[in-house]
This record gives sequence, structure tokens and C-alpha cells, in this order.
Amino acid sequence: MRILVILLFVAGVLLKATAADSTRLLLEFDRRSDGIAAEVQDDIPLLRLYESGRLLIHFPFYTKRAGLWEDWLTLGEVQNLLDTLQANGVFSVDGDLLEQAIEAANRRKTAMEGVVTTRSESVKTVFRSHESAPAGDLELVVSNLQSRARELGIADLEGLATAEEILLELANSEDLVRIEDAAVPEAQQ
Repeated sequence: MRILVILLFVAGVLLKATAADSTRLLLEFDRRSDGIAAEVQDDIPLLRLYESGRLLIHFPFYTKRAGLWEDWLTLGEVQNLLDTLQANGVFSVDGDLLEQAIEAANRRKTAMEGVVTTRSESVKTVFRSHESAPAGDLELVVSNLQSRARELGIADLEGLATAEEILLELANSEDLVRIEDAAVPEAQQ
């Protein structure tokens, strides 16, 4: 009888710990396009990863897969993902130093090629970790990450571009389960 009581107590503690972990946010990832009007975009990030392995993916109402989707990673998969993101600089790249390196590379490129290129539309990639993540609270925002990584040859940009590809692959997984349809903002109805 005593063993049964202890087992039930342990099971209750583990259940509470799992429930608490599913609410402890580790990481958010998002991509925002300047080409989409601000009043159409919402503030919900594309991807949210929780300590428990819960993965929430949000696609805005104007996309084919509009709605909130879910998947679960094992704790080993969560750790592997965090290790991979760490190895690619998500938790360690200094945004200010990276921006300085980008500006210097753009100046060198312009001096060598004599051509200035601009983009009419910018895509901002946002990596945001929370206090329960390995690096604690931080936010890293990079504009036009994929094209800059290809064009400028900056190792930190290349690492972040790889991390972005990994997170986009998770967001586009066939294993996702829809848990909620996307709401269309009143202004768009």
C-alpha cells in the first residue's frame, strides 16, 4: 500500500512537471515581410518551441495552411535542435557586431563591383529565446538573411541561414496536426 501511495505521488509530480514544462517557452522564430501590410500581419510568431517538446506553428490567415498547428518533439530531439541552433550561432551571435560586419562586407562588395544593390522588399528573420533557453532572454533580428548569407560570405550569417532552414523545415513538416483555424481580422472580412 505504501509503495502504491509513493508511486501515485511521483506520478502526480511528474504530471505537474510535464504540464509546467509545456508552458515554459524556449524559443520563438518568425519571418516578417515588408511587402505585407502591417495591418494584415499578426503578432503571433511562426514557430514556438516549449521545454516539453511541444512545437506550435502559426500560419496567418492569408496562407494555404492558415491556422495553428502542433507537433511534439522528444526531449532528445529538443536538445539536438537546441545544440544545432547553438552551433549555428542563434544563441551567441551579437546582433550589433553582425550588422557592422554586414555593412563592412557591403562596402567591400560595392568597392570591388562598383554596383549598389537594394531590395524593394525586406524579409526580417527573428530568433527569440526565453529565460528557460540555454542563452536566456535574447532577440536577434536579421534582414534578408538567406540572400545576405549567399552574397556576403559571412560565417555568422551562413550559420543563421542554416538555422533558419532547419526551423522552416520543422514549420513545414507533414507531421503537424491542425489544432485551430486562423481567424480573419475584421478589417479583412
